[in-house]
Amino acid sequence: MALSRDSFKRRRLGLTAFTAGRLPIGRPCPANRLAGVAQGLDIRAGYEVAMARLFLVRHGEPKATWGGAEADPGLSDLGRAQAEAAASALALLGRFNIVSSPLQRARQTAAATARLLGGSIAIEPRIGEIAAPPQIEDRRAWLQALMRPGLGWRDADPALRAWRADLLAAIGEISEDVAMFSHFVAINVVTGAACGRDAIGVCTPALASISEFVVEPAGIRLISGAPFAGEASAT
Repeated sequence: MALSRDSFKRRRLGLTAFTAGRLPIGRPCPANRLAGVAQGLDIRAGYEVAMARLFLVRHGEPKATWGGAEADPGLSDLGRAQAEAAASALALLGRFNIVSSPLQRARQTAAATARLLGGSIAIEPRIGEIAAPPQIEDRRAWLQALMRPGLGWRDADPALRAWRADLLAAIGEISEDVAMFSHFVAINVVTGAACGRDAIGVCTPALASISEFVVEPAGIRLISGAPFAGEASAT
């Protein structure tokens, strides 16, 4: 669902605006705590609501797989092409800040957008990749086990729950339109929070894919994103 930049400026919302269909409403998530008649918005006449668009972008293909010998790989040739394609798609969505995970694959993906739009990149460590415990030797097997169906954040170890809380705190601080370049599990965290899901594995964002959210006082709202488990798409 494409939403214009003007649709997300600070505005005064009233019941008339909602019933007239001028309020941009995305697809309700299953069990979304913001779902309902007004998607969690206060629709009293004259109530001012600040909404910021969040474009959450997964990095392009890295030149080495996660959990391999190279701790912080950059992008492959295909990954660079994917980053350019994502930049072209983002350029159609207006002006926004650019924020990246500290890891090379995210920073290099963000750099394509910064070059195209002439912006700078702010680094936000809280949107970085999930970290496996130091004693784990096979990080890929650890991650696959962590994201198996039925496992939720309530079952995760305290360090992982703290990482998730820090990530969601960074998202909650957003007050202006922003494109954030991050990672598979981080996108699952934000999508799960927007949809009221405790599951660790919620969706399957493709490399260099763009998930769109709105961040507002009531919380995070999903507009379009990666497919949910067992569904064709999240849009």
